[in-house]
Amino acid sequence: MKVTLVLIPVIAVSTFTIIAYDAWEESDTLAFDLVYSNLFVIGTALTLAFAIIGASIFRESTLKETWLLLALGIFLWAMADFAFVYLETIEAFTHNHPINTLWMVSFMIIIYALFKHHKAL
Repeated sequence: MKVTLVLIPVIAVSTFTIIAYDAWEESDTLAFDLVYSNLFVIGTALTLAFAIIGASIFRESTLKETWLLLALGIFLWAMADFAFVYLETIEAFTHNHPINTLWMVSFMIIIYALFKHHKAL
């Protein structure tokens, strides 16, 4: 399980940096953009890693479905967040972008999982 805490953020940051580096132009703010956007990617990836660990811990209990839903919601939120950070760094994000729908769906799943968790206890 400790591998998950390290592996997911490393893969996420590496993938994001490789993909985003091609889109960034050589500019004065390249180092700042790289560090600043990777902070968001690291935070989101750690949250996802903890959700996966929680789902694996509770997979044999009555909270199995609840934690799977929570992990799914956090996974969708993480994918939306990664896409947002990428779109923001290449300055392609608008307020009516379809990624907002993915955020809303992930929040609905997370809220439903928390409601289901509360009812199970």
